[in-house]
Amino acid sequence: MRCTNCGRPITFENLMVTPVAVNGKIDNISICSKDCAANNCFHHIHICIEEDYDNLPTDDMTLKELLVKERLIAEEIIEITIKVDSNDADYLIETNIICKEDLDQIKPLIEAIKNFEPYEAFWDKEQTHKTTYSHNYPRGEYCPREDMGEKTVEEIYPQFDEEIFEIFEEFCPCGEYGFHTIKAISIQVNPRKEILL
Repeated sequence: MRCTNCGRPITFENLMVTPVAVNGKIDNISICSKDCAANNCFHHIHICIEEDYDNLPTDDMTLKELLVKERLIAEEIIEITIKVDSNDADYLIETNIICKEDLDQIKPLIEAIKNFEPYEAFWDKEQTHKTTYSHNYPRGEYCPREDMGEKTVEEIYPQFDEEIFEIFEEFCPCGEYGFHTIKAISIQVNPRKEILL
């Protein structure tokens, strides 16, 4: 088991379970790894006491299953690296840890982006002039140019729900004005990480 934030090993021996009191009454339980906390990784989860909270564990759920469900730990660490074009070859690259569940959900979208083909659209109100758009994921303040006939992400990939776009975009780098093209996506499983500073 490894921390989904920093990748350090987590065992039941180094787990720290702390009751959290609010107004003199225990409201939730905080769970984290002592090793993570000692090395400036403060990734943790809260398990609420009230029954109406979504993250309340079920009766047949083991502690390990609960920690995986709440994304404190993962059986394997998967890093996803995404490179985007934010403004005509102004590239941004970001690497994040992603859980297998999220990766499985966005894989069909990634495949659709991979198979994207440029399209033509009228760019003037009179609809007399066409241009070709090659942006495969226009998202941001100035993307897409809907006033010039450019499609939104939802229009380019109508087969996906908004939730899938939201999950995918959590792992995308984003400049001041967003980005318009996904240039590359790669994953690495259980990378060896050495913290130098």
